[in-house]
Amino acid sequence: MRKITSNFRLGFGSFVDKVVMPYVSTVREKLEEPCTGCAAPYGFRNHMKLDTNANEFVRKVGETQISGNLDAPEGGFDAIMQAIVCKNEIGWREKSRKMLVFTTDSGFHYAGDGKLGGIVKPNDGECHLDRSGLYTESTTQDYPSISQINHKVKDHHVNVIFAVTSNQFDIYRQLAEGLNPLIEGSTAGKLENDSSNIVDLIQDEYLKITSAIELKDNATDNVKITYYSSCLNQKKEETKICRGLRVGDS
Repeated sequence: MRKITSNFRLGFGSFVDKVVMPYVSTVREKLEEPCTGCAAPYGFRNHMKLDTNANEFVRKVGETQISGNLDAPEGGFDAIMQAIVCKNEIGWREKSRKMLVFTTDSGFHYAGDGKLGGIVKPNDGECHLDRSGLYTESTTQDYPSISQINHKVKDHHVNVIFAVTSNQFDIYRQLAEGLNPLIEGSTAGKLENDSSNIVDLIQDEYLKITSAIELKDNATDNVKITYYSSCLNQKKEETKICRGLRVGDS
């Protein structure tokens, strides 16, 4: 990443799911150790704020134990929401290109699923990380909806990269692709089972994000705005998107 951007910072967080039935076993032994050698389950925890120290990042990732849950989907949307809205706790800078790399081999829970565990309070879209980086409202607020995630992504100008295994790729691709993606500014890529291609995947998706410019407005329905662009000094045409750009292009 330092080869393609001059001021790069990275952080690290991990997620499991809401620590209530039916998402996680509440048997005492399973709460302490859901699988052999595994850490106790939790909703979301931010282990490292955004920083330039790559060695610290490697150390944090290496020392983080895996955990486990019961059902197939996970609480990844809780993690995405907190990672986006907790500006100070995560360390987001104002004038920076923000990328959130979301890696998983499972699907996701979304708004309404919390009712299965008796959680009926809607997600409020606010930051709820304590000093240790733990999400404190995991068992009291429902999962965020796709539209809530999309709203926060646009408000905070965050690009989400879904780096997922092949068995989940089609699910996450539906969030990121199409003329009207469900989560704007997001992309999806296939992650090898051993995660060996994670660096190439992130670099490829980063270049896709940075090679396109799209103009947007918040005009009301009774106002029509039309855009004309001459991308890469080509003939002017009716479009609000220019693709295939590099630094210095116009």
